[in-house]
Amino acid sequence: MSDVEKDAAKSAIAWARYGRHASLQGEHGFAIFALERAIDGGADGAAVWLALGIARAHERQTEAAIEALERAVGLDPKAIDGWCMLGELAVELQRYALALEAFKRCHALDPGADTPHGARAKALVRKTYKKLQAEAG
Repeated sequence: MSDVEKDAAKSAIAWARYGRHASLQGEHGFAIFALERAIDGGADGAAVWLALGIARAHERQTEAAIEALERAVGLDPKAIDGWCMLGELAVELQRYALALEAFKRCHALDPGADTPHGARAKALVRKTYKKLQAEAG
């Protein structure tokens, strides 16, 4: 790896850290900017995509948030928080089949509903299934 490539990788990691920190501070607009720079620079792991999805959701960029969360859970299928948030955003857009799949994945990762995500997913599987049935009518 050349010095230029090493510097670019360090820069991408720094942007990812700035983005996650900004999101935790409620500065979601800057978080999106920083996380997108991180991804453009090659720091495109599941945690970065998850943080981007969360920041986009807070900024009401629901479709873009779903895209980021799908990428996150694609990279880390055990990201229970990603599955749960993906399901909730899918319900918001009335994409019930996607929501049901996401909630089922979330519930499968926590079948005893021992975590807040797992407990919420368990309740939302039933609720989303009913909406999907009503839609199929």
